[in-house]
Amino acid sequence: WLWCAGTSAAWGGTLALQGQNRGDTNTWSTVNLQNWRELDYVPCRVYANATSGGGTYTVTVAFPHFSGTTPGIQNLTAFTPSANAVITSAPVLYAPTTSGTWSYTFTFRVTNSSAGWVQFLTRMAAGSHLNTGSSLALSGSPSSMGTLQIHKPAPGPGLPDLAIVKTG
Repeated sequence: WLWCAGTSAAWGGTLALQGQNRGDTNTWSTVNLQNWRELDYVPCRVYANATSGGGTYTVTVAFPHFSGTTPGIQNLTAFTPSANAVITSAPVLYAPTTSGTWSYTFTFRVTNSSAGWVQFLTRMAAGSHLNTGSSLALSGSPSSMGTLQIHKPAPGPGLPDLAIVKTG
């Protein structure tokens, strides 16, 4: 799961968790993302809809690396702020060996009254197609961020090139 906690003094904006459907690089969505495959990089972002000036947010992004023994999301990479946002504390990975949930924590600041964001890539793990329905979901706090589900990924393209050679 993905938890994002935003805090800011004197800022009237809201946070939203958004992503893109595979093949659509123009539209950001807050609902069930479609057509992804294992090993794909899903574009996601924490979007700050500024309404009364800039603000600073501390965000923890947690994700299901494993659900039991089923792979989920391999990792989050390429944290990139919009032109009017600054990452003031770089993403730090927390990956406990006793849990299948990993997380990154970072802080970003929106520098003006326009919307700003931090975009990142969510890599689907090999084997993530074994998850059911839309059970891979990113959710957040505050609750205004909503829940962003990724519909059951398809198996990766092609056939694995695996071979065992035994000589005697």
